[in-house]
Amino acid sequence: MLHSLSLIRRPFVFGLTFALAAVLPGVVLGDEVRDEILRRDLAIIQTQLDQVDVVVKRLENRQAATDPASHRFYLDTDQLRRDLQRIGEGIDGYLAPPRLPPRTPVPLSGDYLKELR
Repeated sequence: MLHSLSLIRRPFVFGLTFALAAVLPGVVLGDEVRDEILRRDLAIIQTQLDQVDVVVKRLENRQAATDPASHRFYLDTDQLRRDLQRIGEGIDGYLAPPRLPPRTPVPLSGDYLKELR
């Protein structure tokens, strides 16, 4: 019975923690809560990067349709895309870091007897 009550309370407490984090930004939060908020913010940035990509595509189409003689400067959309891709890859790398290769264990001596003299 006690276990089922803690399962019911857990989402409430977690939600309450997020609400307090929004209302009281100066309050020190636990690492798990801060990590979850950071992950959500980074996911929002990824969504916004996708939206920027759509805008860049429209911009490229407009630039391709304009007369080169009428414009002296153009936005370097290729460089912009590379930078946006690098930002996205950095966020992806943070959210899902590559798994480290297994370490080679250091051999143990295995001799735990000590002679008293």
